[in-house]
Amino acid sequence: MAAFTACQQTVTQENLGAHQTVVFESVITNVGNSYNPNDGEFTAPINGVYAFHVTVMTEPNIYATLEIVVDGRRIDDMVADASVTHEYRSTAELWLLQLNKGSKVWIRTAAKYYRIHGNCHTVFSGFFVFET
Repeated sequence: MAAFTACQQTVTQENLGAHQTVVFESVITNVGNSYNPNDGEFTAPINGVYAFHVTVMTEPNIYATLEIVVDGRRIDDMVADASVTHEYRSTAELWLLQLNKGSKVWIRTAAKYYRIHGNCHTVFSGFFVFET
């Protein structure tokens, strides 16, 4: 089966271009090796429903928007907005997605010129729920 958790260990990742994949390079769990820490992509090993969870933390005075993508198609986005505060802000999203074997899922930037906070405060997780 498949289950993974990987985090952004880099202290701060900033100024990535629009629609650039966020690579969660520090793998905590990778049952089935379906998450690739070199390119940031999860590949579905079988047809089924999978759960994906992302937490993103942004630094003070920064606004960050990330998107979850399946096979190149944007599914949804999420926003961590600390643009008017001097505090760190986090947000989290959970998606249940029906995937075909070989489908790829990743997280990318929605816009350029932003910062996400590392130290494993920005995390991408996913797991197999049931076969379809």
